[in-house]
Amino acid sequence: ASIEEDYILILDPDQLLMHPTPNMMHASQPFAPRSSSIKPEHDAFKTLIQKYAGTKPRDNGAPLVDPVTPGPLFIAKADLARLAPRWHETAARMLQDPRVQ
Repeated sequence: ASIEEDYILILDPDQLLMHPTPNMMHASQPFAPRSSSIKPEHDAFKTLIQKYAGTKPRDNGAPLVDPVTPGPLFIAKADLARLAPRWHETAARMLQDPRVQ
């Protein structure tokens, strides 16, 4: 099936939309709300981040992993097409890691 829209909204299956969700993207910069429970600086996350995202910082000095919620995520279709293979590969590797569970 072909997706005609330029942007895609990804939600967790247990999320319920009570109100319209505005598209908060800017150009092709994805958007997801920040999370108060995901803290990449904590030791429990640091080990997993280093294993799956690497240790090299981003060119702009931003952290390797943004503390965002699993949804809603707004992303451009072209960006998702580029990201999906790596996302799938990483998720499959993480499912085999007992420390992730």
